Amino acid sequence: MQISLNLFALAAFAVAGAHASSNFVASCNGVHLSGTEPNLDLVATCLRSGGGSSETSSIALNGCYTNTNGQLKFQKNGNAFHSCHDCTLSGTVLDCICQRTSGADTSAIDLNVNIGNSNGQLVC
Repeated sequence: MQISLNLFALAAFAVAGAHASSNFVASCNGVHLSGTEPNLDLVATCLRSGGGSSETSSIALNGCYTNTNGQLKFQKNGNAFHSCHDCTLSGTVLDCICQRTSGADTSAIDLNVNIGNSNGQLVC
């Protein structure tokens, strides 16, 4: 019985860890975009663990998103911004024009869903 409980606890911890990279806005401020497509970065000042100090961090958004037929989707190393352009940030929502099979679409994605703060560093 004890082994089953330990395995359950370990599985629950693993699932919780799988979603750890989200909600950066809870511990970061001064959120803005830097650079231009295809080299678009998200920049923010984020608290370090323990809440004592903060540091400015940036993350290359090409490392977190892909363009799937005109729609921004979360995918590590997806290189979305080779085919998405004219991006703007409103709060944590990124709006871009993304190429699709024929033409282009406007796409929006909430960066707060898949980007988190790990000890002062933005991660996805």
